[in-house]
This record gives sequence, structure tokens and C-alpha cells, in this order.
Amino acid sequence: MAGFYRTRAAWLIFFTAGFIPFVYILVVAFQGSLGAEPAKALVEYLGEVAILLLLLVLSLTPLRRISVLSGLNRFRRMLGLFVFFYALLHL
Repeated sequence: MAGFYRTRAAWLIFFTAGFIPFVYILVVAFQGSLGAEPAKALVEYLGEVAILLLLLVLSLTPLRRISVLSGLNRFRRMLGLFVFFYALLHL
């Protein structure tokens, strides 16, 4: 399993998974289903995504002790950049 984390497929999976919340909020915004205050809903959603991804990135270091999940540490920087991206959009 550790060899999977070194492949381009793993990188592509994590990279596209990082954009799923962004694509979701774009679809919801273009459908017009953000509610009565769309700006407030957008800011709250982006803040929640940033916090959840931050917790995920910070939990990767303790998960390194589990031998099967030690390869996830390779993607910590990329996921941290996604946290920065969503936090910047939140501002």
C-alpha cells in the first residue's frame, strides 16, 4: 500500500479531491440556491471547508505512526496549500 502513495494516480486523486468543495460551491452559486444572503452563505461555507481541511492536514502527522497511512505525509504540503486557498477565499 505504501507504493501507491508514490504514484501519479495518488497525486491526481488528492489534487482533484481538493477542488471538490470549490466546484460544489460554484455549482450551488450558479443554480442560485445559496439562499437569501448568498455572500454570507459563501463566506460561511468557505470558512467551514478551510477549518475542516486544516484539521485534516494537522491530523496527518499523528497518523504517520500508523504504518499503512505513513505515505499520506507526502501530500501534507499540497493539502496545506488547499487550506490556504480556501482560507484566502473565505477572507
